[in-house]
Amino acid sequence: MFDGVLNILKPPGMTSSNVVQDVRRALSIKRVGHAGTLDPGACGVLPILVGKATRLFDYLVDKDKEYIAEFTFGIETDTLDSYGTVTAKKECNVSLFELERAKARFIGEIYQLAPMYSAVNVDGERLYKAARKGIVVEREPRKAIIHYIDILRQTDRNRFLLRIGCSRGTYIRTLCQDIAHALNTYGYISFLERTQSGDFTIESAISIEELNEAVSSNELDKHITRVDEALSYLGKIKLKNNERAFRLLINGASIPYNAKEHKSVRLVYYNDIFIGIGEIASGELRIKTMFFEE
Repeated sequence: MFDGVLNILKPPGMTSSNVVQDVRRALSIKRVGHAGTLDPGACGVLPILVGKATRLFDYLVDKDKEYIAEFTFGIETDTLDSYGTVTAKKECNVSLFELERAKARFIGEIYQLAPMYSAVNVDGERLYKAARKGIVVEREPRKAIIHYIDILRQTDRNRFLLRIGCSRGTYIRTLCQDIAHALNTYGYISFLERTQSGDFTIESAISIEELNEAVSSNELDKHITRVDEALSYLGKIKLKNNERAFRLLINGASIPYNAKEHKSVRLVYYNDIFIGIGEIASGELRIKTMFFEE
């Protein structure tokens, strides 16, 4: 059994669920999931959780993301990307200066409406299913944080390549549409690549083909990030030579633990053996998510 995170390079035209299925087949295991959906038309970094690492979803999905996106202005599609049907056009000639000035309004905390063609669940139905029926569902604005928007270059008339750093839950397609509206025109995403998800970057991502080759050559360990490595940002608690405390923790009990923080989450080790994710609260430590097996 493999336990850890695979940094998979998702190709365009493939759903995140398709990638999960391919990894299941490659590894011949069922416990596989992904940490954050990537649009079918997009490519790039898709962290895949394998084995016990499927318990890490809440810890990894909340991390910041980075994207390279091409914004095309003057046209809008129903899906807000190049895979949709054109719904509106407007003659325009957006300049670098105008885009620089408009995008500055979207740095920091913003509120977005989820695209109708998205997997958001409203009243028990996915938005994309309603969109396919021609139904527009009323949506509540959702908060997102844009850390930076760098204009890399102009690729053609009304086309610009941008690098965007943002929080979890940011819709780049909606960001493009909103910036287009600020420029008094329409817009859609003509290319989208996720270059980073938390600590996982495009440089270290592997394709499904490379994964299959690694399995065939028994070199999968080169590409698997261990559970505790994937959560290294949490910090560590190391218990030394305290068998009683160790036994209490692995049996679900709490032990006294003084910490400066009133409440915090840490990786817990006993004599360099990773036990699990611990929670400190009210002067006590307990294991919140167990990974140790005797």
